[in-house]
Amino acid sequence: MRKLPFLPLALVPLAVGCASGGTQTVAFGESAAVPRPVGAYESEFIPGRTADVLYSVDEVVSPSPGTVTFTLTVEIPELGRTSGLRNLTAVCESGGHHGPARSEEQLGEADGGTHPFAMVCAVPEDAEELLIAVEHYDHRMEFTGTPG
Repeated sequence: MRKLPFLPLALVPLAVGCASGGTQTVAFGESAAVPRPVGAYESEFIPGRTADVLYSVDEVVSPSPGTVTFTLTVEIPELGRTSGLRNLTAVCESGGHHGPARSEEQLGEADGGTHPFAMVCAVPEDAEELLIAVEHYDHRMEFTGTPG
């Protein structure tokens, strides 16, 4: 009989369906789903029991040359705990230019529910195609399209 390796408690979320890494690419207006373990503490996580956190980028417009505004929405299911959004980042990429997206709203802890964030970023004035890369924990979601 083959022995399974010992997994330290810190690695348990990866073992119970909190898929590590990877990139999802979707169009503006579509959602990217990231499975997260359900439970208040790692000791309560049940292998295979996850719920999807949904991320979407909508209302992408260029109100003036060189500027794009959009709404980043995070839909958090009932996970039995708050979710940290402080380490969530968004970057706008177009024509070789990369620039951080900013929000006047403070990203912090969030309970289950829908959480929209108005964001703005600088892009080249002639930008037609745009990629907005959102990173949260070890997941990268790429939202693509043309600003309206």
